[in-house]
Amino acid sequence: MLAQMAPKLWQALGTPSLSGLSGRAAFRSTSPDYLPIIGPVVRQQDFIDSYLPLSKDATLKLDTAAPRVEGLYVNTAHGSRGMITAPLSGEILAAYLDNEPAPLPVSLMQAIHPNRFTLRDLIRQKLPGV
Repeated sequence: MLAQMAPKLWQALGTPSLSGLSGRAAFRSTSPDYLPIIGPVVRQQDFIDSYLPLSKDATLKLDTAAPRVEGLYVNTAHGSRGMITAPLSGEILAAYLDNEPAPLPVSLMQAIHPNRFTLRDLIRQKLPGV
């Protein structure tokens, strides 16, 4: 491709052989907002059923907790910051598992919650059937 796009550069490089070249690619798990996803997993339909009133009025204060899948938690999407966020995420999961106080303020716990995208889409009425 370089030979076609810039033939003089290709010639200046001495028309290198590509047979000896190798490479690799790596992928990191990230979320759309680049924050990790840490916390309990809920069934999406149960979550929607519990929080459906928010699709009509996002300012409602609901006192019902989302139904969780018992014993299932997620800790992912750390991206390139995994070495930094992993110890704190372990503390967060331990707090969930032992019913201890959260190590972060409520606003940050909500910011990393696995269902934040479903909640956002529910409020914006972007989910099918809402």
